[in-house]
Amino acid sequence: MNEQQRAAVEATGEVFVSAGAGTGKTTALVERFVRAVCEEGLDVESVLVITYTRKAAGELRARIRAALHARGRHDLARRLDGAWISTIHGFCSRLLRAHPFSVGIDPRFRELDDEHGAVIRGEAFERALAGFCAGRDSERVRLLATYGASGLRRMLTGVYETLRSAGRDLKLDLGEQAGVPERLAELKASAHVLACDPDVTENQLASANAAQALASNPEQLIDLELPASGDRAADFRTARDRLQQAALEELAARDSELLQELLYLFAAEYAAAKQRESALDFEDLQLFARDLLRNDGHVRETEQLRFRAIMVDEFQDTNRLQCDIVDLLTPWPAQATPPPDEAKSAKDVFFVGDEFQSIYGFRHADVAVFRDRRQAAEQRLPLARNYRSRPEVLAAVNHLFGEEFGDGYQPLAASGEFADPVFGHPVELLVSDKRTYREARANWREGEAQAIARRVGDLVETGAAAPGEIVLLFAAGTDAERYESALRERGLPTYRATGRGYFGQQQVVDLLSYLRLLHNRYDDEALATVLASPFVGVSNDALVHIRRHSVRRPLFTAIERSLPDPLSEADERLVLAFKQRYERLAAASAHLSLERLARRSSPHTTTTLPFSPSGTASGATRTCAS
Repeated sequence: MNEQQRAAVEATGEVFVSAGAGTGKTTALVERFVRAVCEEGLDVESVLVITYTRKAAGELRARIRAALHARGRHDLARRLDGAWISTIHGFCSRLLRAHPFSVGIDPRFRELDDEHGAVIRGEAFERALAGFCAGRDSERVRLLATYGASGLRRMLTGVYETLRSAGRDLKLDLGEQAGVPERLAELKASAHVLACDPDVTENQLASANAAQALASNPEQLIDLELPASGDRAADFRTARDRLQQAALEELAARDSELLQELLYLFAAEYAAAKQRESALDFEDLQLFARDLLRNDGHVRETEQLRFRAIMVDEFQDTNRLQCDIVDLLTPWPAQATPPPDEAKSAKDVFFVGDEFQSIYGFRHADVAVFRDRRQAAEQRLPLARNYRSRPEVLAAVNHLFGEEFGDGYQPLAASGEFADPVFGHPVELLVSDKRTYREARANWREGEAQAIARRVGDLVETGAAAPGEIVLLFAAGTDAERYESALRERGLPTYRATGRGYFGQQQVVDLLSYLRLLHNRYDDEALATVLASPFVGVSNDALVHIRRHSVRRPLFTAIERSLPDPLSEADERLVLAFKQRYERLAAASAHLSLERLARRSSPHTTTTLPFSPSGTASGATRTCAS
């Protein structure tokens, strides 16, 4: 460990660590846990570790287990399955299952996933809205006509989730907001700037002119449709969205009592639906756990005595409700100092995170909680030595974000020197001309794809790299197909793992068909696909003979016990090899993971997909690209 990591591991009491990207915070967490149980004598079950995702919790458990084995503490490694290393929801679920009757829930409750929860919330809102409008009161009908059913649902379910995730009562509080006239003036000013832009498109100009003619009528503004695309229209889009929000807030202030009533009805219907299914959503888990710890002194004291050390990872992605739960597990609020005569019994509370990696606001994470707790912490320590990036990259990052965030930004430093980069300068900027492609009525990403393909082609042609040593990363995979096409036009083989149309690629279809066939050998469509694919590669004539030989039975029966007589020697050899491999895979499918099963499906190689860039199946009239 470096000196910063060592200080974070050895600090006691309440410790708050601001850990930049790639600075080894997980290493520090693992070492704190291992030292606590190996050197300080704490039980494995008396250390609580909370992280943000199940995947991260699994990785952390695996690394702690490996570290314990490395120290020869195999006994502690075996006990790790009972350790409290989980997400906050996992902790709350485990706590509630130990005390279900204290909070009045079914001991066999199940956790709602996002998809099922969305369905139940939608049905609950429909029932609530039907009851709300049952009397056909004119004010309620007017409310429905103003917002629309979908608008009411979107607004109130969003408010409901936000309030519950913060642990607050379901009480609408609009506060002071900017009015419609002010926001309308901002939009018209942005529209004027957009209309005067020499590069404005016809659609953008039409939107700007329409915005200039708007009146301050909230009912009309909530359904405002003023499309505008392109970088120069960003301010216009922002002003449009803020105007719509102001219109919604003005109408909501006028209709607050009715909206409050509908919110209560929805909450009651949703709670009843979950109770019928003995289900809890993530917020239920947190709220019930907080109320249990807050209201039941015996349970609270038991849990406080259980945990002698608490570690919270990815603290930037927590919220106030989750902080309340952590604070209730300590004898004193985490930001307070214990009484002098009891100072020696105070437990260690370790928070680690990075406010500049806070990306889960849409899941109600509140980075303000991170900043408040850091400000009040007894000890504030940094982790700033980066182990992932070259010094030149970090210099660029520090320059950009230092200007953006000011004094609050914690610069990153490289952990050591790197060898000379393979491709010359470690950062290259490829510039494509967006305007040229707009004028040609083409997507500007086509130009970017061509520029990247040219550069990749240069690297391959000069021998600087092989195609398999080059990777393209995207903010989103929706346009990956454009870039793949540009690379293939230059004869460069590609392997795509994401993007729109991924599962429609022929090689993926072939692999999925093989997996379907392993599940059911009498799936005719899957068998025909596999036989014609590079997995087997029989001729078209062989497919016809196999079909005729099966008569009216499933296709697989034509090759199950004997083969059709007219098969050529080459086709017969391919089918026999396929049958042997298929039977072996079918027997192994009961205990192999899906990944290993997919890898073993290939007759030629252990790579995920066994196709060459332009390989043609033997005799079959089809080309599959990897």
